[in-house]
Amino acid sequence: MQTKSFKGRVALVTGGSRGIGAGIVRRLAADGASVAFTYSSSPEKALELVHEIESTGGKALSLKADSASAEQLRAAVARTAEAFGTLDIFVSNAGILTRGTIDSYTLEDFDRMVAINVRARLRRYSGGCPTNERRRPDRAHRQQHRYSHCLPWRKCLQHD
Repeated sequence: MQTKSFKGRVALVTGGSRGIGAGIVRRLAADGASVAFTYSSSPEKALELVHEIESTGGKALSLKADSASAEQLRAAVARTAEAFGTLDIFVSNAGILTRGTIDSYTLEDFDRMVAINVRARLRRYSGGCPTNERRRPDRAHRQQHRYSHCLPWRKCLQHD
């Protein structure tokens, strides 16, 4: 399989410090992107991943952010742009599963799960992002499609 270079591109991955998210972060960095990623707990794992990427010559930034919070996600986008430049790739990977029996599962548990797994993705689509004039919408979508849950920012794709 031929891979396309993401050299000069900037990516943000939510839930990127472990599991599938960390794999996406590693792949984007290996393909040349500067990658920021969010984590909600385990700052040690996040720092470990940053060191791993930087030790191979890549650029990475870990950001503590709760994906249920629109303000924290906006701040993560802003900090990514400050560190690396205009956002080119956004990967919505954060998600949770709260389990419990009917007598122990609370409405708060359900609301948090919906906030992260459903509402956060909708907010990302409708929230906009800094546009990147270098991008061609058709190419941006094709490149992003290779990664799990890559969601193009609607406003970024409205220009030629």
